[in-house]
Amino acid sequence: MLINEIIPAVIVCFIAYIALYGIAILIKDNNKYLGKLNPERFLPLDERYYLDQIFLIFCAIFCIVGGILSFYLVGSTNFIEICFFNIVTVTIFILYLAEKSILKFILCLLLVPAASLIYVIYSKDVSMLLIPNYIGILIAGCYFVYKFIKYTRMNNLELTVLIFAFIITVSMIATTLGEKASLVDSMVMVSNAFTSNGYTVLGTTYWGKIDSILLVWGGYLLSGVGTATLAAGLISRHFKKKFESRENELSELKTEVSNLTDEIKELKTMIQEK
Repeated sequence: MLINEIIPAVIVCFIAYIALYGIAILIKDNNKYLGKLNPERFLPLDERYYLDQIFLIFCAIFCIVGGILSFYLVGSTNFIEICFFNIVTVTIFILYLAEKSILKFILCLLLVPAASLIYVIYSKDVSMLLIPNYIGILIAGCYFVYKFIKYTRMNNLELTVLIFAFIITVSMIATTLGEKASLVDSMVMVSNAFTSNGYTVLGTTYWGKIDSILLVWGGYLLSGVGTATLAAGLISRHFKKKFESRENELSELKTEVSNLTDEIKELKTMIQEK
């Protein structure tokens, strides 16, 4: 690939992601319509805290572990899948990080996956562009670790999610190396095994495999939401009954006090007459 083809492609990549960064800031600043969507209508509060924890810890893992592993897999047979994975995850990170902050803007510029986009579009390896991208990924990983710790402390949450993240990450690496599977096949196998759907690849095409991953984890999420909703409903009903019984007791006590007050008044009247 000639230098006069690389430079315009890189410029277009950066312009596109700067525009995406600006759009994300505009949406966050003008969220009066989005703010009307109450997340608690869709997810119980505890489940939402848990999912936020999972998002932050997996962002950190994808940045640090994924970044280090993919650095050693440059030019391998899995590199095209790593590029797709890099483009998707980095785009999510940029949308999440978008703020009116110079430091966040510089970090997002480092995260722009120009090398991955050029490799996917032109099938050319531009190793020089990987260096700033990996620096940005590692810095973003440290930032997500900090956000995870801060979020966990602020909401007094447990660290059970770390066990979940450890199991999934180690299983992914072990499956990729041990089974000599591609990144997507490994994700499908681990997803199916974790959700008790077997330990096999479902789907024959690339997009079919992605769809099976979304379906498996979507079902896992809905089952968790259903369990949390059921538990919340049972607890709410239990305390509602208790509250109603206490209200009845309080009403009876008020009636008794009122009757005693009337009796005391009658006794006082009788004593005064005597």
